[in-house]
Amino acid sequence: MENEKFINNYEFSNKWEYECTFMIKENPGYAITIWSRYINDIMNHKAENTDITIGLSRDWAQKIGPYKSNSFDIIDANEYLEDLKQYVFSPDFSFDETDDALGLIISFLEFARENDYTVIARLK
Repeated sequence: MENEKFINNYEFSNKWEYECTFMIKENPGYAITIWSRYINDIMNHKAENTDITIGLSRDWAQKIGPYKSNSFDIIDANEYLEDLKQYVFSPDFSFDETDDALGLIISFLEFARENDYTVIARLK
């Protein structure tokens, strides 16, 4: 099954440092956890003309939404998806796994959108 990769996925987790978790509200078993350094790596490699006023870019830069507390907040999956698709899969990422982590987040958000799921996130 294609969506099995979204069941409690810790592939890009570090387990002892800060992490970002995206979860399907209607089914918490569908969750991906990403090491925050991968998120920072993505945010530091924007494509030219990236709109940083939406989605994860805005929340990351302004420390709002899921970044403001340690609790889960509902996010706009469409907005986050639109935002993350602006980022380049860069050969200049600091970590070899960053492009795969970005791809997993995008796939997860597409899965949520296709199934009309609500996504909650905790980014710390």
